Amino acid sequence: MSMRWFLFLIVASVSACSMQNGVAPETSFQNELVFAAAREGDLSELEIQVLVAGDADGETVFRFPQAWGPEEDLGALRGALTVVDAESGDPLASDESNGSVTVVQASGQPIRLSWTVKQDYDGLPEWGVQRVPGMRPVLRAGYASIIGHTVLPVIEGRDPAFVIRFDGFSSGAAFSQPSTDGRSRPVTLSTATDSIYAFGDYAFSEPADSIVRAAVLGEWALSNDDIVTATSAVLATASSAFDDQLPSRYFVAFTPLPDVPNGSSVIGTSFTESFVILATRNAAAENLEHTLIHEILHEWIPGPMGTTDEATDPARMWFTEGFTEYYTQLVLLDSGRVSLEGFLANFNDLWAAYQTSPVQTMPSGELLAHIWDSRETERLPYQRGALMALS
Repeated sequence: MSMRWFLFLIVASVSACSMQNGVAPETSFQNELVFAAAREGDLSELEIQVLVAGDADGETVFRFPQAWGPEEDLGALRGALTVVDAESGDPLASDESNGSVTVVQASGQPIRLSWTVKQDYDGLPEWGVQRVPGMRPVLRAGYASIIGHTVLPVIEGRDPAFVIRFDGFSSGAAFSQPSTDGRSRPVTLSTATDSIYAFGDYAFSEPADSIVRAAVLGEWALSNDDIVTATSAVLATASSAFDDQLPSRYFVAFTPLPDVPNGSSVIGTSFTESFVILATRNAAAENLEHTLIHEILHEWIPGPMGTTDEATDPARMWFTEGFTEYYTQLVLLDSGRVSLEGFLANFNDLWAAYQTSPVQTMPSGELLAHIWDSRETERLPYQRGALMALS
């Protein structure tokens, strides 16, 4: 066989594999993920559009989230789903079943999949109603806070890049990646999903002398400048401690939680180059700083390990959360935010809480099934992992 024919066969085989895998051919069509208010001046309902070239095999499958972290039945958030040709507007054949939307189209045909998102509960999130208030989308007339994992689909078999576009948010909008003039650089759909989105009445800041951008709703014990400064300082400390480069950009959002009787609460969740803090208005500055440090450290624990399976994440919380809590205490000590006496007192408090926990002896296998049932079960892997790291 001549080399010329041999090369032809290789090229033919590669092309056949591409078609079999359903990969869309190269196209000039620009993939976009668009967020817009369903009604002007009212953010209680948003419209989301995915504009993407369809798979080469003529069938594109979008799988919407049914559960994420503590949140379940996420399909209840979604409504008014339509599927059309993105250029002509003509309807496309589609089938929706068990949270998946299968679209039948010509090879590489541009698809526009659109749907609305609104709360499936009344008023603000409440303790005892949602497992973790604020993780489920919060959509009010004046502002909206959305975690991508709760509303965005994956495209079966591929992870294409999208430009994220915000349409008509006159009071402001931001997400985990920079979006100049309401448009981001191309990012993968998985990156768009692993993001926090803030719209409306937030105070948006993007200091020219900092890699940190912020969206802060209302007044806190830390000022907006304090939040940006503390985030920048901790990023520098942590990257040095892990012998790593600073991220080129970082985003943080602060969103209020409803008050709790006789106390305060601070919750944090990290995403790609970003995190959100959900807290009651009366949260003390040191508690906000503690959570801020903890979430930043997730950039490294377990950041370099890559994406993990959401369904099995609780099995690793003793490491991902417990070891992060241990390093949080080290950063507090190294940065001078707590004294050595304070560092020791914090671990004594953690040890005492573990010793008196009503679920202290719960086996790990049983804990996985009940991790979100109570504050005690949710904190147990933090305690076990931090104490293991200390020892």
